[in-house]
Amino acid sequence: MLHRLNRAAQATMTATSSTAWGMLSGNGDLFRSLILAVIALHIAGSIAAVLTNVMLHGDGAYFVFALALEDAWALKWRDISARASIYLFTVLPTYWISQAADLSPLDIAKLNGFIFYAVPALQYAVAAAIVWRSHPEYLVFPVVQYALSTSLGYGFPSEILLAPGFLWIALFLVLTNRVWSVWFAAAFAALVFCHELALPAALITAGLALTKLYEGGGKTIYTPKFVIMSLFLGGAFGTFILIQVFGGAAGSSSNIIYVFDPRRVLNNPSMWLVFALTAATALTVHRIGRPAGPRWVVPVLIIAAALLPLVLQSTATTLDFEQGRYDSTRTVVGGFMFLLTAVFAASLLHSAEPASRSFHTNRFTVFCALAVALAVTTGSAAAFLRDWSYAQRGLAKAVTPSETANTPIFIPYQQARAFMTARERRAMDRIDFHWALPYRSIVLADTKLPSRIVYSEHTDYQGACRELASVNVTGTVLSPAIVESYRQFTCAHPSPPPVDTISRRFLRWLREMLGLSQ
Repeated sequence: MLHRLNRAAQATMTATSSTAWGMLSGNGDLFRSLILAVIALHIAGSIAAVLTNVMLHGDGAYFVFALALEDAWALKWRDISARASIYLFTVLPTYWISQAADLSPLDIAKLNGFIFYAVPALQYAVAAAIVWRSHPEYLVFPVVQYALSTSLGYGFPSEILLAPGFLWIALFLVLTNRVWSVWFAAAFAALVFCHELALPAALITAGLALTKLYEGGGKTIYTPKFVIMSLFLGGAFGTFILIQVFGGAAGSSSNIIYVFDPRRVLNNPSMWLVFALTAATALTVHRIGRPAGPRWVVPVLIIAAALLPLVLQSTATTLDFEQGRYDSTRTVVGGFMFLLTAVFAASLLHSAEPASRSFHTNRFTVFCALAVALAVTTGSAAAFLRDWSYAQRGLAKAVTPSETANTPIFIPYQQARAFMTARERRAMDRIDFHWALPYRSIVLADTKLPSRIVYSEHTDYQGACRELASVNVTGTVLSPAIVESYRQFTCAHPSPPPVDTISRRFLRWLREMLGLSQ
């Protein structure tokens, strides 16, 4: 059966895909340079996370708060246990090191941010090492993945950002005939338990792995390796489904509808800027060929692309490079994982000779387009971090840590704006995710007591009331008095009225149509 599927897949490959792959084959040196640039950008991002405390952005503020209370699993990860890979590779190391070094809350934020953004650097380094000598042309895949999707999410610690690294390690092990190894098993399991949007790519990866074993076993499914690997791959998916069904997905299933909401997916200025400049560069360079002028032309083009987001941010104050770093990027990363894995599978199942005509021009086109994409996303991240720094400065003014304060005052975000400059207020509005402000306020105060804790008037904090009631804060780096004050606030804070969403309106209409409305 696998043999018939293999032949069917080969038959569906078009001449276009053959030519396209031929353009990329043999581009080892160029793609080695690009993957090194990607690894360097990951390292730079991890250092920036330490310097800017960007791990406190969005969900990250709650992650750090839970780590400071030394109960991250119960407070957060128990509800998204199907994403256990992130807990294993980023949360546990942070916890162990912070315990050993007795770190303060703000230091925990720095460490957690460093680890979260350093893990992809290690992943890409491992993936590159696997094919560095034997198949360097395939390095174009993780480069495209990062340049056109993953890099768009820098700053928001979504679990999906770690999924591509596990994917390309697993796929490159398939490429190099190392499916039957503990390394492939570990990479595949980590991929499955990374994020729900990684599953389509994981399914293709599983199919490729079994195809390799099938071909290596003399076109039979009865070899022990094939049977054992089939059971392992099926068991990984089955375990994931069981966890999802029996309560390990409460935190990930509640907003799954937003993954397909075009209003969120398309609301991403960084994505449109990257796609537009990448396409324009590819078309221009392909049309004129390798520049015959000075060698500084390409570096100047890359520098200009990196500076463009910063210039646009300064001249167009309504342009928000924070938008889409979570909702849009999450979907784009998952989509690119599936698309690139499908193309990767097609390249393995279809033998294509390198196209000699216009080969040098085409490989230079790909290199320039991807280099510009990397530059634009780097500039976009810098523009975001500039806003983030202003927002942090403004929030710190409202929080005002104090050595003598007994209990903090809880103030809504609209009142906290009075402590900020106009630039800081604009940055705070752009950064958004105001529901996390109490956690950012508490962590920003570090070992001191915050004079004020900022909260969002539009957030329901009743869940925190229930969760904190079962947490033992004795001996943690957070003051028990602060935690108790916050717990009492969450229990007394009235829940805002429910938002009349599209799904609520649809269900109301459906009940009326069925005559079930009261």
